[in-house]
Amino acid sequence: MEELRREELIELFKALPKESFELLLRNISIRERLEDLWKEHASGKKLGYGERFEALFEEVFRFFFRPLEITLRGFRQLRFLLPLPELLESWESQWELIRAWRDFIDSLFSHFSLMTELSLGITAPAVVKSMMDNFRESWKERVDRYYRHYYLLDVEELRVYTDYPLILTKKTTQYLLNALDEWEQFSGYYMEFKDLIRNSYKASIREFIEVANSKRFDSFQSFRDAFINISNQKFDSLLRSKRYLEVQGNMVSHLMDYLYRTRRFFEEMFENNPINPFA
Repeated sequence: MEELRREELIELFKALPKESFELLLRNISIRERLEDLWKEHASGKKLGYGERFEALFEEVFRFFFRPLEITLRGFRQLRFLLPLPELLESWESQWELIRAWRDFIDSLFSHFSLMTELSLGITAPAVVKSMMDNFRESWKERVDRYYRHYYLLDVEELRVYTDYPLILTKKTTQYLLNALDEWEQFSGYYMEFKDLIRNSYKASIREFIEVANSKRFDSFQSFRDAFINISNQKFDSLLRSKRYLEVQGNMVSHLMDYLYRTRRFFEEMFENNPINPFA
């Protein structure tokens, strides 16, 4: 039966648009999590707010607010193009570590060379001294080559970011900075928006747990219907609240401004890029 369900999902994946298929998977996941809670209730255990209900919230939130999740994914693509301070600091720390390691190796070679010259010059035949010198020089050559490889690699990676201000025009840079400002504003309202939804969800779950622990639902259908009815009442109250409407309005406003400025940033950047045949 499980194999049949998997084959059916594969056929649906081929037939449905990606967004519809993803929402279908979320719907299935929500039902399965509710079924797990129902089985726990049917076994006689007392329900409590924990990881199961928290995971259910994440699935429900992502089901109803998928466009916001897609926007968050899109911003990660934009961040990939930007010289993040944390990334530059990481490179700088690695580069300092490589330099310190190189200084240590140089001092070690100097000490090794001095000791071998003093000892071998007195006690060892000329052929042994020559072998030791060749080994020392070969080792030092390989360390130098390894060091130069990482030096050139770091320089090439950093050059992309140090040239960034020269690649972008003043107008393009301003669109980028404005987009980041709008994203910062959007992120703040988005987190508050999600907290409002989460708090309403928690209130509905606490009420549902009270009901479920005080009576026995004789079927999954009645268990699910009670969960949906209590949740709908709490969310209806939230959707009419003044703060929710303010947060939602500000969030959408800053999101639209961010999308506009980001689009203008990419348009300006590609229009002014020397490799653009239409520039």
